[in-house]
Amino acid sequence: MASSPKKSRKRGLPDMIAHFPHNKPRRAEEMMIEEHKVDHEEKAYTVMNYAANCSSVFEVGREVPNPKDGNEYAVVLVNKRTGDVSAVKPAHIVSFQAVYAEDLEEAIGKKKKKTIDFAKDFGVKKEEWMNAKNSLSLQFAGTKKLRMLEASKRREINENTLEEMRKTAFASEGTLLSIMNDTRKEAMIDEKISLINKAESEVLPKFVNAELAKDVYPLDMFMSKSDAEECAEEVKEMWRKSREELEADGIERCVYEIYKQIQRTNQSLVSCALLAGIAGSMKRLNRGMLAKEKYEEMKLPKGVLQKLRLDFLQGNWRLSRGVDSIAVKQTDKERMIAHALALAVTLSPTLMIPITPWSRVLNVNEAKMVKTLEALGCTVFNLPASDAVKYTSIRAARLLSAPKEEQGRRRFRK
Repeated sequence: MASSPKKSRKRGLPDMIAHFPHNKPRRAEEMMIEEHKVDHEEKAYTVMNYAANCSSVFEVGREVPNPKDGNEYAVVLVNKRTGDVSAVKPAHIVSFQAVYAEDLEEAIGKKKKKTIDFAKDFGVKKEEWMNAKNSLSLQFAGTKKLRMLEASKRREINENTLEEMRKTAFASEGTLLSIMNDTRKEAMIDEKISLINKAESEVLPKFVNAELAKDVYPLDMFMSKSDAEECAEEVKEMWRKSREELEADGIERCVYEIYKQIQRTNQSLVSCALLAGIAGSMKRLNRGMLAKEKYEEMKLPKGVLQKLRLDFLQGNWRLSRGVDSIAVKQTDKERMIAHALALAVTLSPTLMIPITPWSRVLNVNEAKMVKTLEALGCTVFNLPASDAVKYTSIRAARLLSAPKEEQGRRRFRK
């Protein structure tokens, strides 16, 4: 503890008694104290020539007790020999202690004015706002809202979702079976579509044991050249329309994508129109019934519609639930699916079709569609990420060769 009376630089101000409770100045007579105004009432003092080992340590003094408490102090000069008081001077006590701070203003407790950067963007992004909202909902929302948030998170798709789905959910059958025990394998095999070896399938189209894959299902099987010649002009007139007009006439987008790539022969164009009719009919089926009003939405040439009715829709229009409809049996539905897939693969120059778009158009789940394609002799494979985005499908099927005879032809369970 050390005390050192210091005279104020300004005349008429009281003397100061510097109090150092935690340390002792080496040369008190050389010490210089600087006064700082913190606000309009409070003051602080610092030792100007204080040398510390750390540049962030300051000796800061404050007056104690506060003058507001009503206490007053004075410096009294007394003659030790005679005991006479020679002078009484008003004074105030300032207690100093070491304070760690980044700068002087922080050390004395002076509040800094925050500068506003008007060039900076203080807007709230939509994603950040939604994250903050969801975090609050997780804490305070009810059970129903929490279920909705969990469901939205499960449906959330990010950059890695496509790749993960390609590696896991849509992995090859061999990969999935390799990680399952024998009991599960047997159960999965039992759930598959049954195989019935027959001399000729009731569902799948006939195939030719050709060397080239494009000749396995010749177009003559679906549309003969003579039939194609009869309605070729009407079909050509139809295909001259724009894509928007064709879609308005009931032509599906995936059929139009195949049309853009096929050879412009009469047989190919008419076969593609027949494919549009089969696909459109399958998409408009509702509980095994095809309404006449829906059927007439397909603005196809008369010859193509006659071929469609003759080969696939052989029933008569009957009143059902107040609507003229035609009943389509389960076997006929499966036959239309198989013939549509075989025709689509044959017309495609690459002998390849994407799985997801065609499953939606033909109104069939992907698992059953994959089995049909495999029975037709196609190989189902996972698409690269770039092609998956292009075709809006994780998987695709390509015809490589005719079906193997030892597999037998398949009829699908109703």
